[in-house]
Amino acid sequence: MTSTPPADYEALSRKASRFLGPEQLSALAPSQRALLAFLLNELLETRGALAEVSLDDVRMIFERVAGFPPVVRETGAADDLS
Repeated sequence: MTSTPPADYEALSRKASRFLGPEQLSALAPSQRALLAFLLNELLETRGALAEVSLDDVRMIFERVAGFPPVVRETGAADDLS
């Protein structure tokens, strides 16, 4: 079994934060933010590489946790996770 580099977890967190934006993340309850981070990290471990986690994955997990789809920011974040 391959180990996911620790830097990939931090990079995924930064990229998801840029994609979702501080307003949407701060609107979540602390437990929701923790669950979002947990599910993103779990997906990263399953996929094995940061490049294998898409923006659609981030959207899907956010919607699952928040109960509504994210408002997508137009900041070039799409380039960060592709």
